[in-house]
Amino acid sequence: MGDEQLSVVGSPAALAPIVPWEDRIYELQQLKACAAMAILLYYWEIGRFTDDVRASRYGFHVVEDIAEALGVSTSTIYTCSMFHRLYSPEEARQAVEARLPWRVITLLLGEKNPVLRKGLQEKYVQEHMRTTDFESLLSRARDVDVRHDKAAVLQGLRRALDSAKRLKRAQGRPGYLAAVREILAQLQDVHEEVQKLRAEE
Repeated sequence: MGDEQLSVVGSPAALAPIVPWEDRIYELQQLKACAAMAILLYYWEIGRFTDDVRASRYGFHVVEDIAEALGVSTSTIYTCSMFHRLYSPEEARQAVEARLPWRVITLLLGEKNPVLRKGLQEKYVQEHMRTTDFESLLSRARDVDVRHDKAAVLQGLRRALDSAKRLKRAQGRPGYLAAVREILAQLQDVHEEVQKLRAEE
């Protein structure tokens, strides 16, 4: 190579004959951003393809077949499918343009409320949050939600217990049937809250 000897690859001196260090770092950062955008698009398209195939093809091994063909895990396929179902094409485009990491998307998929999910996504982008900080934020928010739901269950049980006491006093009197209907409705509310808690576990 004559006088154009390169130093150890990876050092600034090694890159100097090719392109200035700062320019090369910028190019790599841009490449990383493009790769992240491509990954999001790729996963959303996997989700769309999976949902289309599952809608038109019967069989127990559809997801497994797709996972094997693409060289990914079945859990990735299911996550991509959820990504496609919860994010419209426009929402997916916004996520790509915002350069959201795939890890952030998987965290947001745990939030079924689209308005809240969008708000959390905007918070991540506007505050330039680190993924680990965002994960901690979501964990704290969900802990609050669970405590709120458990409090709602306890409150419902207390109302049902109070109604049961009134029911006992009203036995054989006018209004007994109304009291029965009231306690049944309250127990149904409690049942629904418990089912919601189970679904979130």
